[in-house]
Amino acid sequence: MLKQSIGITLIQIFSLLLSLFSVFYVAANISPETYSLLAVNNIIASIYTIFSNVGFETYAIRNVLAWKKEKNYTKIKKFISQTILLRIVLAFILQVPVIIYIIYISHNKFDGQFYGLFILMSIAGIFSAVKNSSFLLLKSFNKYFYAIFIEYSISIFGKIISLFIFTIYGFYAFVLSI
Repeated sequence: MLKQSIGITLIQIFSLLLSLFSVFYVAANISPETYSLLAVNNIIASIYTIFSNVGFETYAIRNVLAWKKEKNYTKIKKFISQTILLRIVLAFILQVPVIIYIIYISHNKFDGQFYGLFILMSIAGIFSAVKNSSFLLLKSFNKYFYAIFIEYSISIFGKIISLFIFTIYGFYAFVLSI
């Protein structure tokens, strides 16, 4: 348990340091108007992650280990499948308000530009919601280290690749890579 705690702490520290570096590196090399595209990306991803979560994963965290102890594997498989499917369905339903937001922000703040980029961000938001669901479901099996390792390794590798793309190809390729 202590090894897992140390591992989790090291992964979080490395991710935090990389985040700080990437934010300042990118912000120093682009204009504030261009940097606001990253804020729009964060808003869109947050909408999917927050509003597609109806609490099934939390219910799983409380009950999956008890079901496992009772050897009720059919119930676990059914519940996990339903949870992921519900998250995907809700993420697709959220497309409606997100597209309304995209149209508004594109026309009122960016003079009709970046509509396609914002749609790509919306599609990425669906994957973000599913990734969040998977993270929480891993925790329900008491696999905290694996859940955090997967969550942060995706984040860390994604940031490294994104910074590389930013350095080589510029900001718009960077936004598409995140």
